[in-house]
Amino acid sequence: AIISYQLENEALLQDFGRKPEVDRARLRQEFSLIKQLDPTRPVIMTTSTSWGMPVREPVPDIIGFSYYHIAWSKKANAYRKAGGHYALLHRLRAWLNWQLLNRRSFVHELQCEPWAPKGIWEVSSEEQDKSMGPLQIDKSFKRAKATKLYPIDIWGSEWWYWRHKHGDDSIWNAVKKQVSGS
Repeated sequence: AIISYQLENEALLQDFGRKPEVDRARLRQEFSLIKQLDPTRPVIMTTSTSWGMPVREPVPDIIGFSYYHIAWSKKANAYRKAGGHYALLHRLRAWLNWQLLNRRSFVHELQCEPWAPKGIWEVSSEEQDKSMGPLQIDKSFKRAKATKLYPIDIWGSEWWYWRHKHGDDSIWNAVKKQVSGS
């Protein structure tokens, strides 16, 4: 059932959270351990939303891109749209990864969950929908598909289920529509 391993998640990204326990030396050790324990399966590392190429070790077997569009910014005290979400840019990044590193790329983390000023259980559905609602789900899928980078891994299933269990099927149905292609 295991097809790959993910080595950390945006491990060296400094914009969101601090992970003092994760540095390049530790990543190298973790990568070596995974390869030692199972040399047959690929190791994925995910870069940030708009930038990043793993040109220093460890260089993963597959490079994942995060793809987040709207999130609450503590600095700005407002919702912020992420820049650089152009299909051409992501295709260029993937091409560079292939040309320079001989590694394929894909959309590893497509935002299909809200990033609100507080936890989702602490804000209304209307507030959640400011960064991720049914219309934004449609836009996220459209943008991700335009990159032509596959597979596209979608994030947020626990939230879709949470909204569904609280009587709101709008998110569940928006994702279902995109996944089924209807």
